[in-house]
Amino acid sequence: DLRSWETLPDALHPTSDKDAWDDFTTWTGSVSRHDGLWHMLYTGGKRAENALIQRIGLATSKDLIHWERYKDNPVIHHDPVRYETFDSEVWHDHTWRDPWVMKDPNADTYYAFITARVKDGPRDGRGVIALAQSPDLVHWEVLDPVTAPGDFGYMEVPQVIAIEGLYYLLFSTVKEFHSEMRQSRSQ
Repeated sequence: DLRSWETLPDALHPTSDKDAWDDFTTWTGSVSRHDGLWHMLYTGGKRAENALIQRIGLATSKDLIHWERYKDNPVIHHDPVRYETFDSEVWHDHTWRDPWVMKDPNADTYYAFITARVKDGPRDGRGVIALAQSPDLVHWEVLDPVTAPGDFGYMEVPQVIAIEGLYYLLFSTVKEFHSEMRQSRSQ
């Protein structure tokens, strides 16, 4: 009834495998159903890297309660040709996180919208929403970003919603991560 709730065990938590890419953190993800199985794309971080390098992996479930990590994680790999790699002199972390997944209503394609940063431009304005596509939620191709850089250091937790035939891209950021360029336009 969306008013009475029962707390269940955590769906996913950092793995106990000390060599895993997600042995320190698991956060922000998105769940979709494909071929009778639930697929959760999620962000993970490695303890040895202090979770400064973020990766996107996959877990699957038959019942939305018991989840199994995909054996060949992570599944959406950062593309260093288009997107920034970790450099602590440029930014405090490697921004490749928060996948939001949706199925194209007119094709057998899934899209993931990802918090990312492009590799060129002013440091404080490289934040973009990256795009990846997949036919099956397992095999992904990283594409160009869907937003232009310039206004933000990062654009977190993207979500796409459809209203009356139009798609709207939502994201969050804090004022401290508005670029100088953006701030100068709003004065």
